[in-house]
Amino acid sequence: MKRLCEKLRRPAIWSGQMLRHPAFWFLLAALGIGLMYLKWEKHEHIPEWIQAGGSVLAIIGAFWIGDATRRAEQLEKSQAIGAVVQAAQDFSAQIRKVIQQSDAETGVDANIHNIYHRQVTNALADALSNIPMHELRSSEAVQAVLYLHVQFAHFLPKVIEDFIAEPHNHPEFKKQWAAYDDLAMPERLQKQKKLREDQFQLLDSNLSRRLDNIDRKCSECLRALKV
Repeated sequence: MKRLCEKLRRPAIWSGQMLRHPAFWFLLAALGIGLMYLKWEKHEHIPEWIQAGGSVLAIIGAFWIGDATRRAEQLEKSQAIGAVVQAAQDFSAQIRKVIQQSDAETGVDANIHNIYHRQVTNALADALSNIPMHELRSSEAVQAVLYLHVQFAHFLPKVIEDFIAEPHNHPEFKKQWAAYDDLAMPERLQKQKKLREDQFQLLDSNLSRRLDNIDRKCSECLRALKV
């Protein structure tokens, strides 16, 4: 009780923000009715307005408890959905880091094999598909989750695997490479080097662009969820 009185003496308690909060007036009304009940409890007949006031406060209290429970459940669901979306964004960030450490001369960074596997993208796609759409708060979040699911289920694995394979494993590249075989040195080496650089840059750009879109959609969804 002493600690409560000390808190009530603090100016912050009686700030405008506190006075505008519904819970403040609810507690004040409950305190008032409680004091009146104590005053009349020894009488045989407690005034009806005290009984009615207590009933109303009980109803309001039950409503607030239910509302608080609903809000807590909604927050928990939003956090669970946000965790899945964040995992997708983190995965794309790891792939992007590999791209930055790769080039046409040295090839794809070996760390890609510690990050990417088709089962990983499949698991993320499944997690995204299991998100209940009715729990999302906006059409923007729904569109983002649908987009992410399609990317992880179909398009992203293909683009990553093309990048891992590098240009020399692609039929079109082999055809163009062979077309320079009849050229004299050093022109042949220059042409083939330029071809490899151009093709590697194309694969790099395709994957980077898709990762950019995934990152943007993840951010949109997380903003909509406010997690």
